[in-house]
Amino acid sequence: MWFSYSVGRMNNSSEEVHFTTDESIENTSQTFPERPSMPIASLIVGLVTGVTGMCVNAVVFVVLLFARRQFGSNVNTLITNQSATDLMACSFLIISNIVSLPGTPK
Repeated sequence: MWFSYSVGRMNNSSEEVHFTTDESIENTSQTFPERPSMPIASLIVGLVTGVTGMCVNAVVFVVLLFARRQFGSNVNTLITNQSATDLMACSFLIISNIVSLPGTPK
């Protein structure tokens, strides 16, 4: 289906603009794109990095929590907070890599 109309400009010239419509677009249902598949090597590296980081940060976090009473300083508080943040980041890295494994449901 074609539509056209004239657009007037200051110098009294006109342009013709054509619009097309496609009726089939209105009848399509919404589909979600598939997740891109990651290479298995990337998933393994991500899982190993996440598990290692989670273990190391958990140890640092626990040690700094127990040492808080003896060596309670602002620097230790900063390191404890950073360790807790890294621990959560590693947890989410592990979760995202597990969800991306082949064969997991969408």
